[in-house]
Amino acid sequence: MSDLDGENLTLTCNVCGAVVGSIQVGILQAMEQAIADSFAIRKFDEMDATEVLTSISEECQRGLCEKCSGHFHLPEHGDEPILCVHDCHELKKEPESVN
Repeated sequence: MSDLDGENLTLTCNVCGAVVGSIQVGILQAMEQAIADSFAIRKFDEMDATEVLTSISEECQRGLCEKCSGHFHLPEHGDEPILCVHDCHELKKEPESVN
């Protein structure tokens, strides 16, 4: 949570509402721009697209999702990592707060 107070942005805790800090708006805008400038966007030709191996790990297949790291290796694929795509790895959308 945050409140704009002139040239400063006051940062407050989402849980208890306590003030946890503040930052000058100009500094925050410069930081946002620096982050945006650091993104590297590359467009690949369809023929040069990176291949990503996906499957469901043995742990997730057995219902032991807490033991799955999200990636694994199989001998037939050498050192290529395989990403586990089981439902347990989906990001949960946080409920939006109502103010």
